[in-house]
Parts: sequence; structure tokens; C-alpha cells
Amino acid sequence: MSRLIISAPQQKKELLRHQLNQLLNDVGTSQKVADMTWTPAMEMQTTSTAVILRLELPGIAGKDLDLQVTREAVKIAGVRPTNKSQGRWPSEIRYGKFRRLIPLPVAVENTQVQTELNNGILTLTLPKLTAVRPEVVKVKVSSDDSSRETEVAPAAVTEPDELKTDLWAA
Repeated sequence: MSRLIISAPQQKKELLRHQLNQLLNDVGTSQKVADMTWTPAMEMQTTSTAVILRLELPGIAGKDLDLQVTREAVKIAGVRPTNKSQGRWPSEIRYGKFRRLIPLPVAVENTQVQTELNNGILTLTLPKLTAVRPEVVKVKVSSDDSSRETEVAPAAVTEPDELKTDLWAA
């Protein structure tokens, strides 16, 4: 019969590896991890009239969210309930409380926010303050030498898709 002889450094290395594996197996289901906070992923898009914010919140109902909007930021908080079924298994899903404060790039009308929660994606449409929206002004220049005045009249409001990025383009 042959015996495997392990040297002292190898024994320590093997013991450490075993302890790390045990720790990593326990982390997925421990109550400490369930109580930790996590941060939902988000994306932000800015149009000429609004800021559109999307957050990934799968498995969370709208009634479980605390959403607060100021002119400068969005604060969202909630909880994803822990799956309390019997047994232990590996899990990479984050449970427990979450909160996030998202600064906005421009001031918004926080009283006119539109929300939609669909397939785990929360979409917020935050209209920009009117003073922040780009305004195009058409200027008429008189070619008559006797009249040196310039008439300035606001242009008709155009839809965001119709705005030209290059004012010099024909």
C-alpha cells in the first residue's frame, strides 16, 4: 500500500483552500448577505425635453418601492424578499434591502414624473424644467437702410426629432 505524504506547506495550502471553499459556499445563503444592501443597475438618457432613467428591479413589485424625486436627484429604495425555502444551494441573486441616489444632469419637473414598471425594468420619464429646455429663436434682419432695428420672434416649438444638430446645415 502506498501512502501519500503531504509536506507541511502543502497541508497548510490544502487547509486554506478547503476553508475558503467552505466560506464561499456559505456566503450564498447566509443571513448576513441577505441583510446587506445592493444597488440596482441603471441607465440614463437625455433628450431635449426629458431625462429618461431605467433601473433593473426584477422580482420587485411597485408597491415595494420608495421613490422620491427632487429637481436635482432621484432616490429609490426597497427590498427584494429573501427566498426562505428549505435547504442550501448556490445563488448569485442579491436579496435584501437596496437604495440608490442618482444625481440628474439637469433640473427636472419633479411633480410631472411618469413611471412604468414592466418586466423588471422601472422606467422614469422626468420632464426637464422649461427654463432648461433648448429654445430656438428665429431672428429676422431688415435689409432696409432706413431701419436698423432687428425683429426677434420666438420660433414655433419643434419636436425633438425635428431639431437639427448643425444650425448651418441647409
